[in-house]
Amino acid sequence: MSPEVRSLCLSLRRRGFLRLLAGSMGFATTLYVTGCEPKRPLKIAAQMWPGYAFLFLARDNGFIDANHIDLIETDNLAHSSRLLLEGRVDGAALTLDEVLHLLEQGVSLCVVLVLDSSAGGDAVLVKPGITSLVQLAGKRIGVENSTLGAIMFARLLEAAGLQTEQIQKVDIGFDHFEEVQRQQLDAVITYTPNTLRFENIGMVNIFDSRSIPNTVIDVLAIRGEALQDNEAAVRELIAGHFQAQELWKHQPIDTVYGLARLLRLKSSEVKAAYHGLDLPDAAYNRHLLAPATSELKTKAENIAQIMHRFGTLEHIPDLAQLFIADYLP
Repeated sequence: MSPEVRSLCLSLRRRGFLRLLAGSMGFATTLYVTGCEPKRPLKIAAQMWPGYAFLFLARDNGFIDANHIDLIETDNLAHSSRLLLEGRVDGAALTLDEVLHLLEQGVSLCVVLVLDSSAGGDAVLVKPGITSLVQLAGKRIGVENSTLGAIMFARLLEAAGLQTEQIQKVDIGFDHFEEVQRQQLDAVITYTPNTLRFENIGMVNIFDSRSIPNTVIDVLAIRGEALQDNEAAVRELIAGHFQAQELWKHQPIDTVYGLARLLRLKSSEVKAAYHGLDLPDAAYNRHLLAPATSELKTKAENIAQIMHRFGTLEHIPDLAQLFIADYLP
């Protein structure tokens, strides 16, 4: 993280303290209303992944105001990252590795929310007949062009004891199911809910994120300047996410149809789409993001080390001020 970004994130943390101080003096509400009202919609990019779907569910249930927050559905992580890199959105739902990659490219970001942690949600699916990782030698495997795809591929090679040249790596687009059929692939690195479609045609999960714990973590990352300009909208978005998440936990029958429509699944498939995903609530988010615990910082440093080892990250950034818990409800 550059000194400028570190300074900005630190100043935002200080602003949280000043707001609390103002509250004790009786004019916190005035400060919030006059200084933090959304000036324009906060633009957030997100693909339709189960862990991100609560953002869209919050919008559809009126937990967030479309006049304050503009959710932009993207094809995949690479698409969301590109919009953020080009300055066309204020933030995005991304894997933590993608955030590290953007930091290296000079994008000023602060992580304000942990959406989910993958514990089986990202996987390698193979055609029948392949029963061990070693048997992937010489096979054609589809890999999406993203930082996560590169990391999953590298960890797969490591687990299989194979070299890059021993597997035919094929770049694929966002429609993994169509790409496997069109390019006659033997295996694919994919994620839920795509995994359900592949399992329905007989493909088998041979390797997933349970084998690489604390590697695939999904977060909401916001540009530092957007946090200053649209603080109220950021708070509204995060609160809406948790409201939608609670709705799913406590009223699943009422919520399943909305999630099925968003995820383009049958209602009977929605529950399975969330298998392999840990969904931290607001309390656990406070623990993860709090500077005192540094738990997420430690995980991010481990991910950065993995990325550096496999050549997807040139330098390991300073993460001391990346995570901010100030916007949680």
